[in-house]
Amino acid sequence: MSLSPASSGRTGSWPRLPNSRLAFVLAVAAVAVVGVLWIADLNRDSPEKQVRRRLKELVAAVESSDRDRILAILSPQCPEREEIGQAARMVRVKGRLSIKNVAAQTTNEGTRVVTRFRANGTVALGGFEQHVATQWELSWRPEAGQWAVYEIRRLSPVNDRPVGILSGAE
Repeated sequence: MSLSPASSGRTGSWPRLPNSRLAFVLAVAAVAVVGVLWIADLNRDSPEKQVRRRLKELVAAVESSDRDRILAILSPQCPEREEIGQAARMVRVKGRLSIKNVAAQTTNEGTRVVTRFRANGTVALGGFEQHVATQWELSWRPEAGQWAVYEIRRLSPVNDRPVGILSGAE
């Protein structure tokens, strides 16, 4: 079955639909809107990506012993905030930390993210230096337009059990 004007016994051009120009404009507009929404979605970072960026900021602050930057990433309600502040005064990282096995999981419909990672490096306390292998679990939530750490757990890299933040090597 052919739909050409000749096969229907008509001569001339295709039949014009009413408001064909309007239909064409609406179709183009719909395709444009879908394209804009698709691009906007590509540019929108997931909570995990946002938190991974904040984690990199936190690691950089720890490596440079920038106590103020460290505390700025921690929520004022973080129970471990004071202990972390004390550690930032006493402990210095020598060189760079090796951050590995970073995992991030979103919970509570995107309002909470839990990260778990290993951080290994050489630290100095007074005149004593030691290479340490640590594992951390940080819970994040948005506060004042930024992701902030509201809970910190240091875990044993051997058995995943909680250990004190300032405890010695496992």
